[in-house]
Order: sequence, then C-alpha cells, then structure tokens
Amino acid sequence: MAEYIYLRVSTRNQDYAQQLEDIKRYGVNPNEVNGIVEEHESGGTSYEDRKLRGLLSKCKPGDTIYVGDTSRIGRSQLDMIRLMVNAKEAGIGIVACKNGLRLDADDIGSRITLSILAILDEDERMRIKHRAKNTVEAHRAEIAAKGYRITKAGNIQNHIGNAKGVDMTPAIKQSIVAKQESAQRWREESSAYRWTLAKKAEGNTAAQAYAELERLMDIAPETFCKRSGGRISRSTFYDWWREKNVLKV
Repeated sequence: MAEYIYLRVSTRNQDYAQQLEDIKRYGVNPNEVNGIVEEHESGGTSYEDRKLRGLLSKCKPGDTIYVGDTSRIGRSQLDMIRLMVNAKEAGIGIVACKNGLRLDADDIGSRITLSILAILDEDERMRIKHRAKNTVEAHRAEIAAKGYRITKAGNIQNHIGNAKGVDMTPAIKQSIVAKQESAQRWREESSAYRWTLAKKAEGNTAAQAYAELERLMDIAPETFCKRSGGRISRSTFYDWWREKNVLKV
C-alpha cells in the first residue's frame, strides 16, 4: 500500500513549510512516502481541475494521501463532498493531518465534522476574496484622488498593478520626491529613529529593542515618537528596523 503527500498553496510567494510540519506531527515522514505532489493553485479551483485528481487516479485501493489540513484539499463544501464520496468508492484514504480526520471515515461524527470544516473553509475563502476586492477598490480610489499611492514597500503606484510607477506627470513626481526628502530629513534628525538603528547595530533583536522603546515612549514621549507626535507602532518600528519605506515616519 502506497503513501503520498499532497501540498497546495495559492501563490508562488507562499511555501509548504507549515503543511509539512502538520504532516510530520501526525507521524508521517516525508522522506519515506512513495511520492509528494506540490502545486500552486487557488483553493476555489475544483480538485478535479488540479493535480490532486491526477494523484487520485494514480492511487490504488488501500493507498493513502496525506494533506496538511482540509483547506489544502479545497475550500468548497460541494467539492469536499464529491471528494469524500469518490475517495470512499475507490478505497483510497485521505488524511487531513492537522485536523486528525480521514475523509474516507465511516462514522457519522467524522462526516459531520468534515462537512462543518468544509463550510468554514469555503466561508474563509469568500472572506479573503472580499477583503482583497475591497483593498483593490480602496487603492484605486486613492490613486483617483491623488494621482498616485505609496505601497507598503515604499514604491509608487499610479495605477493598480504598477508597483514601480510609470508615465507620471512632472508635478506628481516633484510632489513625491519632496515628500520623500522631507521624510528622510526627519529620520536623520529623529532621536527615536537614530536610536532604533543604533540598537540594531549593537546586535539587539527587534523584539528586545521594541520592548525597550515602549518604556522610553512612556518616559519621554516627546522625544521618542513619530513625526506626528504619536506613539511609534510596532509596524512603523519594524519598517525603521528594516530601513524600508522612507515615507513611514
């Protein structure tokens, strides 16, 4: 009886580390299985249109497929039910390691749990899709109002999908350069910013430095603060620590 591992992520910016860790905790050694199938594909795509279908076709009765958790199989309740039925009929075991569940289980409790997880996974997929759509709409509105936006990485966008920025008017370019220069001057004069880089140079960890900075903000809030005078958030501090996004001051 053969054993396989199926790993899925939605984008190429993600990795399989957490899924492999969940599978190892279940007691499966990735080095000892008969094969590992990896793919970059959205959870909204039916398993029949993914490499998972090919793996199922390859399996024989008694074989087992291990996945990190149910969301890696798919985020559709209907798709999950079809997969459960097909795997059961083919005599193939599918184990969601993090959840500790088998899709081919006979007991009513496991089937109910799997159905609930499928509903939750599908709901989460829809929430992610909705948040992404709202974010894009907000970015478009910002670009429409100002002619550009600054990404978290400090890049300039003048339309969605253009992180570097092209075809900008001289006035917009001049405005952005002025903002960047002003922010850079503030950083160079800021006690809080210079203190942050000094702590990094001393070999402290970011977590240690921020914990100390929080105490300093309580003691001397007018010295250790953002340009606006407010407290330095953890997000802003970590951008300073990594010396990125010059406009975040």
